[in-house]
Amino acid sequence: MSSAYTLTRVAAVIVTYNRLEKLRRMLHNTLAQPFFKIIVVNNASTDGIKAYLDSLALQLRFSLSSETIDNYDSGYDD
Repeated sequence: MSSAYTLTRVAAVIVTYNRLEKLRRMLHNTLAQPFFKIIVVNNASTDGIKAYLDSLALQLRFSLSSETIDNYDSGYDD
């Protein structure tokens, strides 16, 4: 094996629920990084996230849910 470092494939996974503006900022910063893949999980948002993700479909892989996975709408998003 070579002494040069081996590139690691790292994916970014972003889970969102009704946080369109925060998602825009997050994706702007995330797309600037050398991630192997960016996966966005939209947890049945109703604030236009689906249309926004549709406009980025060539750059991202995303998952859409028609219902919320969990009613816990809090966390580390601020």
